[in-house]
Amino acid sequence: MKILKVLLKKILDFYYLMELKSKLKNNKYLKKLSIEEILEEYKNPYTLKSSIIDQINQLNEKEKKEILNKQPYFIFDMWLPSQELKLKALSVDGFVLKGLDRISYTTEEMKLVAIKRNPNIIKHIKNPSELVQLAAVSQDGMLLEYIEGKKSRIVKLEAVKQNGLAISLINFKYRTNELGLIAVKQNGLAIQYLSPTEEMKLEAIKQNPKAIQYIKNPSEELLKLEKEIMKKEEKNEKK
Repeated sequence: MKILKVLLKKILDFYYLMELKSKLKNNKYLKKLSIEEILEEYKNPYTLKSSIIDQINQLNEKEKKEILNKQPYFIFDMWLPSQELKLKALSVDGFVLKGLDRISYTTEEMKLVAIKRNPNIIKHIKNPSELVQLAAVSQDGMLLEYIEGKKSRIVKLEAVKQNGLAISLINFKYRTNELGLIAVKQNGLAIQYLSPTEEMKLEAIKQNPKAIQYIKNPSEELLKLEKEIMKKEEKNEKK
């Protein structure tokens, strides 16, 4: 179904180009607008969209990149845009990927560029590769919740490194001591989602003394450590 949509888009683009060439040939008064003029006309509610599209497609590759830098969604008005133009649009607004995915094949490189700009686009990518998943969670570990398909140990590890609270999004049976320790070192409050070891408890309080509230029957050593850290923080606040 997606292949048919892509073929249909290409056929329509071809006929559009033929029509555009005919217009340019038959209308010697059709003036080529500058990028600034095109953008100004785009804001005008009385300007026909077809005339804007005509103007966009008269631009050369360099000019198209320049206009995409200001209005990335013009990519959808360009006839058979190159991979370079698509990447340019995605580098400005990652959510352009949603539209491109519906009308053409999106490459791994395109997805990575989109995520670098807007990591939340991972929510709209079906069955992302491990590399794409890593690109998203390395920026926001809590995006682990929205990743479709299987998530590898490496992806889970990266998510927890970025945000310890991401441990709460991992199935309990996979919350290993290794992941747990990394989580509490990043955010002590992550201990509430674990069956902590003594080492985890110690690291959690070091990172955030308020983690003590999630530890059942804390030892004297932990209580003492919590008080010492709280006193230091109070002194620093008074300075």
